[in-house]
This record gives sequence, C-alpha cells and structure tokens, in this order.
Amino acid sequence: MNSSISINSGRNSGHLQKFLRNAESLIESGYYLKETAPDSLVLNHKGNKSRSFVSAIKEKRFILISELKQSSPSHSKKYFPDNMIIDRSTTLVKYSDAISILTEPNFFSGELNRLSKFQNSSKPVLMKDFIISKEQILAGISADAFLLIKRILSPDSLLELVNFINKLDKECIIEVDSESDFVNLLNLKFNGVLAINNRNLATLKIDQNLASRIFKEYEPKRPVLSFSGVSDPTDVENIVGSGLSGVLIGTALSKSRNPGKLLERFNTIIKSSLTKNQEKSSLTIKERGAIN
Repeated sequence: MNSSISINSGRNSGHLQKFLRNAESLIESGYYLKETAPDSLVLNHKGNKSRSFVSAIKEKRFILISELKQSSPSHSKKYFPDNMIIDRSTTLVKYSDAISILTEPNFFSGELNRLSKFQNSSKPVLMKDFIISKEQILAGISADAFLLIKRILSPDSLLELVNFINKLDKECIIEVDSESDFVNLLNLKFNGVLAINNRNLATLKIDQNLASRIFKEYEPKRPVLSFSGVSDPTDVENIVGSGLSGVLIGTALSKSRNPGKLLERFNTIIKSSLTKNQEKSSLTIKERGAIN
C-alpha cells in the first residue's frame, strides 16, 4: 500500500529527517497495522458530516483547536503523567471547538487508540502524525481529519493521499511552513483546510508571526489555520485580528497545570477579538457608503 508514496527527501533535514526515519521505522515495525481497521469498519467510519473542521469554521468564524500532546522533542520529560490523560481529554472537549491528537509514540508519547476515545464527542478530531502512508490513515480511521505536511511529501504523493482521504469522506489539513509552499497550494481543490506552521520543522525554531504575515499577503478565499507559537492570550488576539480562521494550541496547554482555565482565557479573547473585527468591518462599510 505504501509503494507509490514518495518522500520529498531533498527538503527534509535536521529534526524533520529524524521524524521521517522514525515514521518509516514505525510503519515497518507494524505499529500502524495494529490499529488498521478492516474494510467493513472503514465503511462504518466514513466521514461524519456533523464533525467537520470546515463546518466548524463556517459556524464559528474562528475555531480553537486544542492538542493532546504528552511529550515533545524539546522537552526531556512528559508534560503530564498517563493517569491525567482522561481528565485532560475531557477538559479539551469542553473548552475547544476541535481536538488534535498526537499519535506518534517515540517523540510525542502519542497513541493511536486515543483517537477512538473521542468517537462520542461532538467536536471534530484531527490525527496529527508524520503521515507518509495510506496505512497510517487507515489506522486512524476514527479521526475526522488527517494532517498532511507539504514539506515531506512529493507533489504526486501529496495529491494521492489527499484523494485517498477525501474518498473516505474525511478532511485534510495540509500544513506548510513556508510562503512558497503556501502559494503552491492556493489553487489545490480538496476537502479540508490549509494550515501555516509558525515552527520550522527542520530547525524547530518559531517565527511567531509567519502565519499572519503570509495570510495578509495573499488573503486566500479558503480558511487558513495558525499552528505553533501560541503562549498567551495576546498571541491569540493577534491571530484573530489577522483574519486567520483558527489556531492550534499545543505546548502551552501541555505545560499548563490548569488547561481549563487557560482555555477559558483564550476563548474570552477570541470572542472579544471577533466582536472588534466585526465592528471595524461595519465601520468600514459605513465609511465607504458615506464616500460614495
């Protein structure tokens, strides 16, 4: 199933190269086969129209995506113990518009079976991994959307995985970490959302305003999300103000001893910022009318 998928090896250095070697090793070891669903179960898990990132954005205008991330390469220990995962998951569902689940086990302490534990939630769920194989997608079939990283896939392989996901009536979230990759995707037709990662995946360095700058430069018609670099409510306020359609909160939540309280603060800022944006838009329309 993986023979036709090719990795864009020329652009994958540093940390990203380690992540990809690890992904290949996990596939070869059968890690994803343990959770791969039979064909009958795949049919039962065809896209849930009520759990959709695209629909959530249309309804909310801006969505808060909370990530269940227990570890990261930049942190030597787990952010929180295993016995806190259930409570944290409940909190994320309560205060978020969508959920991101890390399924990579070696760098992020992720587990595939965490995806199925959100099946009864009304919130859309993203499988976040270094996906280079259809096998990985089938292993995460209970997710509503799958992360595809433009930088690691050849153009043909990206398109093949996009089509495979969309045929399952699932959504793609295609992530870029550069302006050139973003521009290359502007005319791609697919069921899903674009995301700009403020973190360079090779160096892990963060350019906090990358997503906002790129979005303002091109003002695409489709929704665009901002990933990485959010540490406090001011960051979220700037993202909402830029016109982006959502933000993913990961490390800040993982580090927080009270993620529910932090998410409440983020939600308050989002609501306030959306109101300000609407007032500015109304004022602009009135000013144009007065000029005409």
